[in-house]
Amino acid sequence: MDQLTMRQWRLVKEMSIEAAAEACGVHPNTYAYWEKKPENVKVKDAVKVAQALGVSVKVKLCEPKTIQRSEGKAKRVIDNRNL
Repeated sequence: MDQLTMRQWRLVKEMSIEAAAEACGVHPNTYAYWEKKPENVKVKDAVKVAQALGVSVKVKLCEPKTIQRSEGKAKRVIDNRNL
């Protein structure tokens, strides 16, 4: 269970967004935004979330300009399957 999303961990812990937000010391809208856009969570806030959910976070520090940029423009993909 180490590859769950923030939302999945919150649900495993049976916490509401409001309870998780309160444990992190932020507004519920902020916490909901973090769940939707986890790439925008700052390291200090990720630590708060991890503590609130009782999990740990991995942070990898890299030298500036060493992470390869993606090629081209992102494309929207719509799943039209009938599941």
